[in-house]
Amino acid sequence: MTIFEGRNQIAYSYGRFGYTRNSGKTWHGGIDVVGVDSSMIRAVVAGIVVFSGIVTNKTARTWEWGYYVCIQGNDGRFYYYCHMAQAPVVRTGQSVNAGAAIGIMGNTGNAAGGYKHCHFEVRTARRASAAINPAPYCGCENRVGTYGPVSIKPLSSEACIINIGPASTGDVKMLQNLAASLQLGCTVADNVLSIGPMTPGDQVAVLTMADKLMLPAAQAIRRKIIAVTADSLRVRSGPGTDDFKQVDSVKAGQKFEVIDECDGWYFVETDGLDGWISAEYVRVVA
Repeated sequence: MTIFEGRNQIAYSYGRFGYTRNSGKTWHGGIDVVGVDSSMIRAVVAGIVVFSGIVTNKTARTWEWGYYVCIQGNDGRFYYYCHMAQAPVVRTGQSVNAGAAIGIMGNTGNAAGGYKHCHFEVRTARRASAAINPAPYCGCENRVGTYGPVSIKPLSSEACIINIGPASTGDVKMLQNLAASLQLGCTVADNVLSIGPMTPGDQVAVLTMADKLMLPAAQAIRRKIIAVTADSLRVRSGPGTDDFKQVDSVKAGQKFEVIDECDGWYFVETDGLDGWISAEYVRVVA
């Protein structure tokens, strides 16, 4: 099950398990999960609470977790839920079921990035070297993305480019960082971002961020580019030969952006009068 009801998000690449910082000196032993639809942290397995509170002694590394809960699961593993906004709602020694509310998402302690999230760890023993990949235990993958019930749908079942904005400078930066973490192309013009091409899964991640920032998003229109293959090709006033007169002509090798299509004809803008040319005598080049 997931830590949060609804959508769960891995917002940044540095929130993944195994990510190294400071030239490899710091190793991330957990996964940073954001509750998109809910801020209530819930136990992913049943067990006994073995710690609930905050460590303020900075000689102990656990001070970095702020308010946190450690549950020894019925499977023997130890589950850590960290950076809670305030004191947990469970106490040490308490038995909890899977799905039980244990605290509120926050950023107390040394929360990387400063944003509210739950740093989630799974260990086979109560020592840092015993940490294992926690992703399979919280219903997420160990990569940037949005998981759980998807209320935001991709705009296309195929890879596409999405335009987002206009956006503020700060929002542009956030979206650029997300695009970089997903290894997607990203350009900005007049505060509108064009991100992609992206798969349906990455579309959901990008659209979720746009929704969170309350920014409009739309699929970019990608028009065909065609090249004329006939020596000379008539441009007609409509998509056909019998009822539409010739208004212009184009030559072999000329390239045009397709504005519209109809029954094997392409509408293009020429240097003369715009009109329709037969798809039989052109080839698609982009």
